[in-house]
Amino acid sequence: MSDEPGAAATRLNYAGLAGAIDDLLSSHPLPMALLDPDLKVLGISGSLAGFLPADGADVAGMDVDALIAALAGRGGASAPARPDPATAEATEPLRTGQWRLEPVVTHDGRVLVPFNYPLASGNTQLVLMEPDRMTEVTDLGEVLDVAADAFAIFDEGQRLVQCNTQFVALLTYDPASPPPLGLTAREIVQQVVEAGTLLVGAGFDQPGMVDAMVAGLLTPDGATFEVEGKLGRIFLAATKPRSSGGHILTLRDVTDIRKAERQAMQAIAEILGPVQNPRYLMVRTSWFGLKRRADYHAVPAAIGARKETAERFAELWRNRVGSSKLVFTRTAQGRRTLLRARASSFAAGFQRIVDRRSVWL
Repeated sequence: MSDEPGAAATRLNYAGLAGAIDDLLSSHPLPMALLDPDLKVLGISGSLAGFLPADGADVAGMDVDALIAALAGRGGASAPARPDPATAEATEPLRTGQWRLEPVVTHDGRVLVPFNYPLASGNTQLVLMEPDRMTEVTDLGEVLDVAADAFAIFDEGQRLVQCNTQFVALLTYDPASPPPLGLTAREIVQQVVEAGTLLVGAGFDQPGMVDAMVAGLLTPDGATFEVEGKLGRIFLAATKPRSSGGHILTLRDVTDIRKAERQAMQAIAEILGPVQNPRYLMVRTSWFGLKRRADYHAVPAAIGARKETAERFAELWRNRVGSSKLVFTRTAQGRRTLLRARASSFAAGFQRIVDRRSVWL
């Protein structure tokens, strides 16, 4: 895996992740570059690669200025692109939150108009469209629909001037509903809170919830916070001010991520806490002076539900913790081991209570 700048998306040690990202990017219908928070290229779509010179397709890790220079033919694989001051000036709006940049003239004389879509993850989608393709788009919302997150643009009066269908679906749970264009951020928030689309947080009444959310949305320097919707959905909201006034809002559904985090915390609590009634136990023996001691740790229920995952857990446990025995507790011998674990394990003896807390930092 690469540790070079701009390669953050390939650092996770999951088999096939890099290939999956490449497949996703290459299948994107529009010329598009995915940029990391430092505006370095994580990858480009196959359609954007077609605009690069023959020797300039390897742009991973490039700064966005260098990518624009490469499109213009001022650099390539054998001679890395060196952006000139004009290129840096052209991409400056990208750094200041504007959604549309000045047109780019490619090395072969074609024209591309870049659109900036900051994502809630901190990454950025840079979509480049040819002017003749833009005439096919009757509404900017159709362009915004290529963004992965719910996306909304508010003007200097904090009125909604454009959004995509993902944003409408999040507000109404019906992507076919008309977008609430012209409404202020406060009016939109008030509607969704009163309708129950967004839930009122603990310690708030409805007006207080509206005030808190609007304050977060209109923070001059931008803000990131989470809100809870109906059906238990959790959304990560991120705002970014526009240099021309107003702000850009993105929302991402992080429900599955938070669910995985809760499962991980529950698993840790089961491992470290008193033994209850797990399907599998890890039995670790050691010497304390002249006395042989056995420590018992539950295999988390989510992992112990299947023999294969329990055995994989045991393998990783032995590699990281030390020699231990995996015991299935649903046999006569396993039941006796479970009773000993409840009575005499290190965890049960000291009744270590695992207290899980959620706090604002």
